[in-house]
Amino acid sequence: MHSFAINFLLRLALFPTCVFLLLRYLCRVQKLARWSKLSETVLVVIAAAVFTVRLTAPLAYHIIDQVPWSLVDGYFIAYVQAWDVHALDSQPLALFDANLLFPTKQALALSENHLGNMPIFAPIYALTGNSILASNVVMMATFFLSAIAMYLLVRWWLGNRWAAAVAGFVYGFAPARVYQMPRVHIINLQFIPLIVLFLLRFLRSGRRGNLVTFSALIFLQALCSMHGGVFAVIVVVAFLVAELIEERNFWTRRALAVLGSMVTVGAILLPLLLPYLKWEKQGVLNTLNSPPEVFSATPSSYLNGDSELYPGLLKRFRSPLGDYEKKLFFGFLPLGMSCVGVAGYLAKKRAIRSQVLGATTPAEASKAGDLRAVLALGALISIVFGFVLSLGPYLHVGSVVINLPYHWLSRFLPGFHAVRSACRFGFIVLFGVAILAGLGYEKMLKLVGHFRPFDSTSIFAALTVALLFVVYWEFFVDLHTVSVPIQPAPEYRFLSSQPPGAVTLELPTFSYTNLPTAIQSDVTPIEFDREAAYVYASSFHWQPIMNGLSGHVSPVSTEISSLAVQLPAPKALYALAHYGLRFVIVHTNAVPAEQREAWHSLQATSAVTKIASFPDAEVYQLRDLSKRLQDLRGMGVNSMPKNMNRVGE
Repeated sequence: MHSFAINFLLRLALFPTCVFLLLRYLCRVQKLARWSKLSETVLVVIAAAVFTVRLTAPLAYHIIDQVPWSLVDGYFIAYVQAWDVHALDSQPLALFDANLLFPTKQALALSENHLGNMPIFAPIYALTGNSILASNVVMMATFFLSAIAMYLLVRWWLGNRWAAAVAGFVYGFAPARVYQMPRVHIINLQFIPLIVLFLLRFLRSGRRGNLVTFSALIFLQALCSMHGGVFAVIVVVAFLVAELIEERNFWTRRALAVLGSMVTVGAILLPLLLPYLKWEKQGVLNTLNSPPEVFSATPSSYLNGDSELYPGLLKRFRSPLGDYEKKLFFGFLPLGMSCVGVAGYLAKKRAIRSQVLGATTPAEASKAGDLRAVLALGALISIVFGFVLSLGPYLHVGSVVINLPYHWLSRFLPGFHAVRSACRFGFIVLFGVAILAGLGYEKMLKLVGHFRPFDSTSIFAALTVALLFVVYWEFFVDLHTVSVPIQPAPEYRFLSSQPPGAVTLELPTFSYTNLPTAIQSDVTPIEFDREAAYVYASSFHWQPIMNGLSGHVSPVSTEISSLAVQLPAPKALYALAHYGLRFVIVHTNAVPAEQREAWHSLQATSAVTKIASFPDAEVYQLRDLSKRLQDLRGMGVNSMPKNMNRVGE
């Protein structure tokens, strides 16, 4: 605690002092208030890049071969994006037929597809062959791009660069984003501020170019992640409601045009949505199957975080179940500034409304009304929507259970199951808080400028951003990374030399029948890490593998996993042979000695043969189908796998 206090005070003293001296120099030499747009753009980009690199350390310093927090998500998301590149290059029409969880078809639709990350991921992966490096760049880019996007929204709407800087910093680097770093599909929400920007520009001007840009941004956000697509739709609805409330239905036709453009985007995305809708129809993508207490937020979740800056305070709000999903703290400073923004909106609401009601045309209403009112109200409605949805499907009031909107949307709205955890709707709350923090900070700057004119406003603003940086730094200091292999092990080089279609199973593995118990633990089982490592390793050979894990599980995958854990039992081997299994990789450093001996003994039956041996693995090949089935029947194994007729799922 003593060393922490010293380090924090040093940062608190040195960083703002450096910013202060720099701003004093800029104010005198370059006349900050008269900066050109180019100068401002360069400064914003550089600042966002510096903040991203420093706040994501040590990941930024080990970007080639390490992943943050979780091996499971680090491995899996790197694999999915590598599969996208591989499939788009070799078999684009079979994009969703990923090589994991064989023989499940369209297995990629059991999780996010991350296609929107390809403009960043694909060039790096193509040049280096390192999916970990490319995935980490995508992850860090979400912080950088989100901050800039929010800056552009607030800068255009308010015209205040420092209010925009605060809003961008909060949205881009809030502590809640740190905890979700490995799950890039949750935090790559960089297009949502731009979606709102062009939505409001279209509603104000009616120009078709703004509507086209709005539609393109919706499309890109949905490609990045289904989470982002759902969040974007909710935010758009919130701002449409705000616009209609503030402007008294002046823009009904334009609002209908916006809704029509969103339907058009949905139709364009339909080929990519169909696999998800298929799984949803079969009940596999069903968010209501998960225990609500694991993935539903509570009001205290928005004060849940880890920081030595508030020793013992935030830890009081930790959850015994699913805590890794329920850390939704945004920081006390942003929350305070957002409260100032709300107070400013409510104070002006009556005066603004009287001006708007006195207008007779849309142009007069736009001129009379305060543009800040729509932005503030839209942010408030977004916060309400996100908060209520984050509470999950049910609300317990004594002995009474109330069905919340999440419950009804999960039951009746196609595609809503993309958001597997209700807690994640808290990022819509973050979006609204960031906007209101910018609005509140603008009020604070005006107050400072009233008492201290000339350049003191800029200095105060710079020091505030510096203070936010120091405070947020405390949430990143515990960020730890884990090393991962970026070169294939010899057994995977062996698989890559085999003809395509060599179905493989790696041992040891685990059964999906134990998954409901495992997901309720905050400690990721080592079996999950190992299974994710198998999936990642398959990107070095792309052979079909029966191993795998995903956000959801198909019936065939459950059947396969329950058989795999029984190996080398003849009955299990017989069933997996029917599924097309050809190779079994036994990791000798991870399986018990008696299981290794059982595999050696099994060779005497002629059902399998060891064809390769490596320092930490042995590769067994099942003989040709007719021969191995005959041998297994001779051992008294005759039953067929019960899900054999569902291989085509």
